[in-house]
Amino acid sequence: MDLAVKPGQTIRSPASGTVTFSGRVVDRGVITVTTDDGYLTSFEPVTEQLPRGTRVSSGDVIARRDWEQSHEGCSSCLHWGVRHGGDYVNPLLLVGALSPSVLWPLPPRPRPLIFSYNRRLLSSHSMMWICTCQELFNPLV
Repeated sequence: MDLAVKPGQTIRSPASGTVTFSGRVVDRGVITVTTDDGYLTSFEPVTEQLPRGTRVSSGDVIARRDWEQSHEGCSSCLHWGVRHGGDYVNPLLLVGALSPSVLWPLPPRPRPLIFSYNRRLLSSHSMMWICTCQELFNPLV
């Protein structure tokens, strides 16, 4: 997930945990915090990141957005990745900004709609089709 941030902006840990990676990957700084409940949260591109092994609490500053490194698709966004059990998960789950999906049962299959078409000449060079939809049922009954 890419977050809109300003170059040099402080990056805070989304949860309590331990810095398990702090270094460079290819050409950018990366920091990973393994949370107390086993999520690996990674941010890039960063600079001034805390060293590996540092214990952090939720909201602690862990790094700064690297002001010299651009990120794909934008100039100063911050990439936030989260893994749990080896699989990537939506980072919004960690901050309570995403509600779980709720699947509702499908309503009874509705009867088809009837469409009638009226043709009207607009000019000698163009023609317009007007579609009138007529419902055969009331879904609230």
